[in-house]
Amino acid sequence: MRMTIGRKLLLSFTSVAVLIAVITVITYFNFISVKNAYSDLIDRRISVLNDLIEVKAMAAQQSSVLRGYLLTEEQRFLTDLPAIQESLSTLLPTLDERTNRDSLKKGILQLQELNKQYKTNSDLVLELFKTNKQAALQKAVEEVIPVGREMRELSTQLAQEQKAVIEQAKQENEVAINHSIELVVIISIVAVVLAIVFGLVITRIISAPIRLVAGALQRVANGHLSSEKLQVKNRDEIGDLVQSTNQMEDNLRQVIIEVQQTAMLVASSSEELAASAQETSSSTQQITSSIMEIAASTQQITSNTKMVNESARLATNRSNEGKTKLEEAIKQMQTIQGTVDNLAENIKELNVRSYEIESIVGVISDIAGQTNLLALNAAIEAARAGEHGRGFAVVADEVRKLAEQSANSAKQITALIKNIQTQTHETAVAMEKGMEEVETGIGVIMETGKHFADINASVQTVTSQVSEVLAATQEMSSGTEQVSASSEEQMAAMEEVASSSESLSKIGEQLQLVVSRFKI
Repeated sequence: MRMTIGRKLLLSFTSVAVLIAVITVITYFNFISVKNAYSDLIDRRISVLNDLIEVKAMAAQQSSVLRGYLLTEEQRFLTDLPAIQESLSTLLPTLDERTNRDSLKKGILQLQELNKQYKTNSDLVLELFKTNKQAALQKAVEEVIPVGREMRELSTQLAQEQKAVIEQAKQENEVAINHSIELVVIISIVAVVLAIVFGLVITRIISAPIRLVAGALQRVANGHLSSEKLQVKNRDEIGDLVQSTNQMEDNLRQVIIEVQQTAMLVASSSEELAASAQETSSSTQQITSSIMEIAASTQQITSNTKMVNESARLATNRSNEGKTKLEEAIKQMQTIQGTVDNLAENIKELNVRSYEIESIVGVISDIAGQTNLLALNAAIEAARAGEHGRGFAVVADEVRKLAEQSANSAKQITALIKNIQTQTHETAVAMEKGMEEVETGIGVIMETGKHFADINASVQTVTSQVSEVLAATQEMSSGTEQVSASSEEQMAAMEEVASSSESLSKIGEQLQLVVSRFKI
């Protein structure tokens, strides 16, 4: 069976993998053991410890509740006591199920018996308390409270024992963990040593023939093709590589001989290319003349193009200015519109105020007439009544006050009329301002029209210059066609000559250099 490199590497890696698998399995089972120990420690033993502490607390609590009832006779204590006793009766059997130590089981059974005894005695005390309180208290002191104390002491003792067991289990787990770590370290060291040994052996088997091949290839690279063939005993890929190297050296020797013959053909081709280069010189002169004509036309095109650009820039600036002026005109017209709207509102307000004035004046006139009549009647009646006309005197006084109010209303009318006059004046001023703004808007629009006229003139100038550019371009185009025809012919020939010359030159140099390096 042929032992290839792949099989050798596979054997070494498989050996290392087996060692790693052994380490993994051992580590796994050790960690599973530690995990189970810790799970038993946490899930069972610590929970048992916590429940023992809870039993102690409930034993103390039920004694406290019973004592509280006997001393205070409050019913709330009787409500709490059955619940505590029920919790104890439920918790103690579960403790017995979760422990496997005989001493702990025995202690839990004692707690169950004490709890039953406590419940029985406490029920008797409570029943006796209904008829004879003093006797009930005496019985509680002698038969109930000592039982509760014994339950607490026994719970404390069992909890201490459970703590000691937990501490011992922790130490045993730590010892197991340390043992597992030591075992893993030892096996890992052995695996590393074996892997290094396998690596060194495989390296020597593979590297020695490869160094021989590398030396042979280095000699070939230095140009020595007359060395002896390589001989190895490997029957794997390395042996195939050595045979291929020997065959490559033979083939390369044959190639060098053929290259020497090809170098002579390259020299003759170079001479033919030199002759073609001379034929292209006359065409190159014609191309130069046409290019000069193109250059002159190009200068004229450049000059005209600059003028076109300047005119276009001027037209753009004028257009922008015209746009700005139009925007200003629009704003002025909007302002005028707002002013006209304000004037309309003021005029409407004046009309409303005028109607109000007419109404107020009518009311005042009526009041004034009535006031005069009332005053006259009051005076007449007061004079006729004599002593009994005092009431009329009061009326006369009220009439006088009404007359004063009429006078005040007249003053208000006067002030209102003045206000209307003021608003009328403001309206007139606003009208004048509106007219001025209208005139300003007209002026702006006229100025805008002038700018657009300038823009039109600039555009015409640009059009004329573009025509000149077009004519020059046509002249240049005819010369360019002639140049293009000659240029294409000459460029094709020149490119062919340049490419062939360069290629042949490089090939000749490379061939000479390569051939000179090898010794056949």
